[in-house]
Amino acid sequence: QVSGTAASDATAVRLFVDASGEPGTVAVLGGAFAGSVSLADGEHQLTARARDAAGNFSADSATVHVTVDTIAPGAPPAA
Repeated sequence: QVSGTAASDATAVRLFVDASGEPGTVAVLGGAFAGSVSLADGEHQLTARARDAAGNFSADSATVHVTVDTIAPGAPPAA
């Protein structure tokens, strides 16, 4: 789940994963947005752009860096 705030006149927010990935678009209500992205194990960078009713996009947001690790650690060595 990714959430945040945009300008109060924003009508949608596009979420980008790793800059070159396909963006997802989420609705904005009163400047607040939330959406889901699927991430594989590894390091990822997320950015967002808000769109207003006229179709103008904002500059990219600050980049958020995340690491996904779904592999359980091995058992500790026996003492």
